[in-house]
Amino acid sequence: MTSPRLLASPIILLVMAVAAALMSLWVFRAYQELLALRREEATLRQKFEAVEVENQRLRDEIRIAATPEAIERDAKARLNLKKPGEEVVVVIPAPIQAATSGNVKLSIFEWLISWFRSFFR
Repeated sequence: MTSPRLLASPIILLVMAVAAALMSLWVFRAYQELLALRREEATLRQKFEAVEVENQRLRDEIRIAATPEAIERDAKARLNLKKPGEEVVVVIPAPIQAATSGNVKLSIFEWLISWFRSFFR
């Protein structure tokens, strides 16, 4: 049995206080780690949901791309294929004409730069 004098000893009380403080510190650190893991879990859950949405979008895109209409459209666009009896129209853009110095309208900054250059020549 412990005697009341042993519990009243300052050394024993100091050891018990230090032990209680160390236990409290251990519990506090474990709680901080728990909070950090919960934050990480929430972040990972958001990333997972975003990846799931992207995965569903890609599955829909694959499903649509596997249809005959999509395959035909892709073949026409990439390989310039056509069905028998179909007419293909090719539009060639008109060449861009170079502007001559007489009909060029300069912005105010370009005009100032050209004025300074002509002034200091």
